[in-house]
Amino acid sequence: MPTMANSSIPAPREWNEFEDIVASCLRIRWGNKNLSRIGRKGQVQHGVDIYGNDDLGRKAGVQCKLIEGKLNLKVVVSEVLKAENFVPYLDIYYIATTASRDAKFQRDIRMLSEQRKIEHKFPIQMLFWEDLIQDLATDSMELNKHYPELNLRTSNEKNKRRPIQVNNKIFKLFLIFSLLILLYIWQSVLIRDVLNSSSIILLENLVGLILYSILFGFTVIVLRISDSKFNEEIKESHQPKIYESKEKTPISTKVFDDDFLYNGKWRVLREVRILNTTGYDIKNIVGKVIFYDKHYKVGEISFIEDDIPSRKGIRIDKLVEHKKEENWNEFHTEIISMESSKGTEKDIKIYGTG
Repeated sequence: MPTMANSSIPAPREWNEFEDIVASCLRIRWGNKNLSRIGRKGQVQHGVDIYGNDDLGRKAGVQCKLIEGKLNLKVVVSEVLKAENFVPYLDIYYIATTASRDAKFQRDIRMLSEQRKIEHKFPIQMLFWEDLIQDLATDSMELNKHYPELNLRTSNEKNKRRPIQVNNKIFKLFLIFSLLILLYIWQSVLIRDVLNSSSIILLENLVGLILYSILFGFTVIVLRISDSKFNEEIKESHQPKIYESKEKTPISTKVFDDDFLYNGKWRVLREVRILNTTGYDIKNIVGKVIFYDKHYKVGEISFIEDDIPSRKGIRIDKLVEHKKEENWNEFHTEIISMESSKGTEKDIKIYGTG
């Protein structure tokens, strides 16, 4: 994924471009390259802009809503009624929008969808801008197709993100020769006599030869060790840190931390992945991941998600300052409420360590 917060990717301003982005996102999300856009502007589309099979093989219709601000429930209902006339009859209906997630609106959509299931009509699901971009960001080729300017920006950030690593070979050599100078000053006889001798006398002098052989061997060993540690430090500093929860049910939590330079400041792109480890679908889940540094809370990421199929997951990103919030050694995933086919569960805590 790109080294930037997903929320920094702007929504398009043109409806045709937005439909192309939605189609790309759904191809990634559903693993189906055979999605097709329906008609063109001005033609009757019966509330469906994109049609194809979703990841569960259902006949899915998608309505794309490019808007500013919040999406109106009446608009959704109007599009749903149009989609009932689409041929073939849909198994599920998606509304993809540039609007941001809204808990109240999501609840209204869930209630509408459940009512339609009771009436044996296709259910409804929402795809907000955050959901679409999270999918798009997982495929660099698709992302570059719609946002080619981000490719250059990402490359520049990758070049900038590497902190300056000072090779300590020079520093250790300086210490070694400083030690020799000190010995030269402090020792009045042996070392001074050896160093003041000519090169011929030095080669003939067994003590000097042994001394410089030891010094040369010591220098080689120090530099080899220094090189090895230096390479290990570079490799470690540019690998994202990964942490996983100890408990695995009803969800498993993974946390990824990656440092990078953003607008001249060091930041942390923190990614939380939540996997539904149960054998049933989660209809709705509300919770938060809290980070602790020696039992002191230093940050949290909240989540409200709908419809997580069994063995499927969600991903939440957050950009944090490269300060205290970066330093943590333990996290708790608190599920405030979780609704599934087995009922509603509340106040579940899952622990993990860094």
